[in-house]
Amino acid sequence: MSQTSLSSATYRGRYLRRVLHIGRALVTGPIALFPPREIDSFGWLEPVLRIEADPLGVKSVRSISIFTDHTMNRDEDLLQPVIRRTEWNRALDKKNRPNWPMVDISLGYCEDALAQVEEVVLGLQDSAQRLPFVAFGLSTHRSRPEPPGDLLGFLELHLVNGAQSLTFLAQWRTDSDLAARLSLAFAQLEAAMQPIRRTGWRERYNTELSSERVGILWDWDGSVPEPPTTVMNA
Repeated sequence: MSQTSLSSATYRGRYLRRVLHIGRALVTGPIALFPPREIDSFGWLEPVLRIEADPLGVKSVRSISIFTDHTMNRDEDLLQPVIRRTEWNRALDKKNRPNWPMVDISLGYCEDALAQVEEVVLGLQDSAQRLPFVAFGLSTHRSRPEPPGDLLGFLELHLVNGAQSLTFLAQWRTDSDLAARLSLAFAQLEAAMQPIRRTGWRERYNTELSSERVGILWDWDGSVPEPPTTVMNA
């Protein structure tokens, strides 16, 4: 293989890793949401719940999150909770290699179904107290527990209650009670969404996704940034 071909293949590989890295970050979601200025000029919301479903094969990766008002020194006139939903056909982006991952993001209020949303959140917080974590000791020979059921993919649950936070990643299996509860909660939160336009909303990340600069707070307005002249290192 010529040096030119090798350099081209290396560049394409790094470019693809960049797209997949950004896609994963958008699915996981921002550390804060800022509403349009006509709604509020200084407040923001932060995530208190997130469910991610990453099935095996070519199916789409999906996530759903709830954001609540975390504005400093605000005790009244709080911003409404916002539900953020994503869906990403990762396999298609691997094939097409766009400049920016094709992650479908939607926002919605849940004012009309707030009681049901509260019930979902309380149910997951209650379940979190009894998460099925297997005592297995050190995995020194790449061994691991083998839960029953067929492997369908992976699920992630992130919860915050104001004083504590928890992130739990588990295999998605056919015989898993947790997987059934998370799938139901996902569907219930989707049903509770009252869609709103994303125009004017900003998402804050702790990495500048458009250039891979780490440690820099970066606000994204939903538009597609210009592709970088260089890509992330291997």
